Amino acid sequence: MNSRYNPHALARAAREWAGEPGPPPGDGLAADLRWRALAWSGAPAWSDPHPVPLPLAGPLLAEYGVDAARLAVLAAGNGPPDLSLLESAHRWLAAFHAALWRGPGAVAAGEMAGGAAGEGAGRAAGEMAGGVAAEAADEAADEAADGVSPAEAWNVDPWLVAAGEAMDHGPGRGRWYPALAAVRKAWNLAPATAATPAMGRALILGLVAPFAPLLGRFLLQEEGGWPPPPLRELTAAFPGRQAVRLSFERGGWAWVAVEAAAFRRAPEPLVAGIPWVARAVAGQPWRLEESPEGWKVCLNRPRPSAGSSRS
Repeated sequence: MNSRYNPHALARAAREWAGEPGPPPGDGLAADLRWRALAWSGAPAWSDPHPVPLPLAGPLLAEYGVDAARLAVLAAGNGPPDLSLLESAHRWLAAFHAALWRGPGAVAAGEMAGGAAGEGAGRAAGEMAGGVAAEAADEAADEAADGVSPAEAWNVDPWLVAAGEAMDHGPGRGRWYPALAAVRKAWNLAPATAATPAMGRALILGLVAPFAPLLGRFLLQEEGGWPPPPLRELTAAFPGRQAVRLSFERGGWAWVAVEAAAFRRAPEPLVAGIPWVARAVAGQPWRLEESPEGWKVCLNRPRPSAGSSRS
C-alpha cells in the first residue's frame, strides 16, 4: 500500500476537527452523502464519518480506511465490496492525494483554517511526507519540455460538466454512484497538475469531499479552503467557459461545456457542433428552446391536421 497516502494519519487528525450533528448514523451512507453534499449548494457540513455503518468487516475497514471503504461500497451497489474494489479505491485515493497534496511546506495554509483543526492538518501533513513536491516539480518540468503552456496543461471543462452531473445524480435523484462516476470521469480526463489554478483545485476537492470526507477536508483545509465555496461560485471562477444542460424534446438531460461568450451571443451554432446533436438533427430543421431545466433541442415537425389525433 502506498505510504504517501496514509488514511490512518487522516483518521487521527479528524479527531480534532470540530463537527456538528449530522443525520443519525443508522440512516446509512446515502443519507450521509446527501448531508455532506449540502456543501455543493453553500451549506457546508462536517461530522466524523466513522460512525456511518458500512457493509465491511472491521479489519478491512481499519486497513483501507473509511474513505476507500465508502468508494468501494458505492462501486459495489451499496453491498459488501470485494478486495479488488477496495484496492482500486485505495489506489485512486493515493493518486488523488499525490497530485493535490502540496507537502509539509503548505501547512501554513492549514493554519488558516484555525485552531486545533489546523494543528491536526499539520500533523497529518508531516506524517504523510514522501517526495510529492519533487514529483510535482518533475511534472511541471516535463510539461515545459513538451512545450505545453500552463493554459493548455489543465482543462476545466470536464469539471464543469461533472459539477452539473453530480448535482443531478446525487442531490437531484439520490443516485450516488453515478454522481461519483461523474467526478472520477472528470479526474480521468483532467487530473490536477502543477498548472491547475487554486479555484480549479478547490472545485476538484469540493466535488470529491462528500465521497472521501477525510482526504477531502484535509486537502481543502491544508490550502485554507475549508469550508469550500458552493459549486456555483467555483464554476463561476472560469468565466470563459460554462456548462450547459441540454436535452431533446423527449430525451434525458446531458451536460456539455461551451464557450460562455459565444453561447450568449448565438447558442445555436455551438449546439449544432456537438457531435450527438449533429447526428440527431442531420438534414432536419430544428430550433433551440430555453426552459427552466435547461435548453431543449426541438425538431420542427409538421403540424398535425385538424382531423388528426396525433401530436
